[in-house]
Amino acid sequence: MNRSVFAPGRVNLIGDHTDYAGGLALPIAIQLGTTVTFDFDDTLDTILFRSDSQEQAAEIKIDIDKSQVRQVEPSWARFVAATIALSDGIVGGTGAITSSLPIGSGLSSSASFAIALTMALGLDTDDLVGFAQEVEHLATGVPCGKLDQMAIVNGKQHCGVQIDFRDLSYTYVEIPDEIDIFIVESGQTRQLEHSNYGTRQESALKAISMLGDLRETSLDKVADLGNIELINICTHIISENERVIRFGEALSVKDFNSAGRLLTESHWSLSNFYRVSTPILDNLVERANLIKGVLGARLTGAGFGGSVVVLGEAGLDLQESLSEKVIKVLPSKGAALVN
Repeated sequence: MNRSVFAPGRVNLIGDHTDYAGGLALPIAIQLGTTVTFDFDDTLDTILFRSDSQEQAAEIKIDIDKSQVRQVEPSWARFVAATIALSDGIVGGTGAITSSLPIGSGLSSSASFAIALTMALGLDTDDLVGFAQEVEHLATGVPCGKLDQMAIVNGKQHCGVQIDFRDLSYTYVEIPDEIDIFIVESGQTRQLEHSNYGTRQESALKAISMLGDLRETSLDKVADLGNIELINICTHIISENERVIRFGEALSVKDFNSAGRLLTESHWSLSNFYRVSTPILDNLVERANLIKGVLGARLTGAGFGGSVVVLGEAGLDLQESLSEKVIKVLPSKGAALVN
């Protein structure tokens, strides 16, 4: 039996470092993504995958233990190993992986891969989002939230997915035809397992343990923490949640100038308060915002490198004004079987 799955990447329009804090975010699934094809063979005791972007194949025993996953080489094969180790009753076979997502550019290539892999292997899970998150935790050691997985599973054409991470409920926000969305690759790749992502999350969770739900906390109360790092962390999360709401409202009434301004405000909050931007990303945001027809720009994803998302007037030729690689992205449907 053959099974093939396409899982899109995602671009987070606004609401970063809010998911693990029970906050709000508004991502889109995009037309670029990962295709995983798998041929089941219950006579084999291994699973073998070859990737169009990797020289070495991934060959994993189906009885691998969780404790062995982080020792698997090549490193990309740890996603295969983690998926197998977290599953029951998996059978052997061979497969192929192709991807149109640039690796390390903040477009969620890892979550896209984990979801496509889980679906292609035919795993019976009632919680695809949670399972794919667990795969990424085990494969990389990065304590990521559920933003990427939620966007990839629940994507819809022409729409953003506004997610409430208190209960994982979501609503769709239409992306009007009068605006275009671009990704600009900064050229600064990043790997979250080698960044300060985990320490930022630890600080956020520490502040929540002291203050309670940040959605119910005022900025005045945050000042009582007496710790500048925790104050800055909370300032970003509280203000970012408010920006997500205002951004969705601005799109709904086609107030594109306000929507763009909120994106740029989000970037500088991530840069100055959450400290996950870089000089390269800051410079790219500044240059993008000087271009006629650009409404706003911000880093997208966890930061520490990757890409900048730019909101522009429809028909804008952004590549004409920037030397970096520019990709126009389209709000697309979520992960699905190809056959």
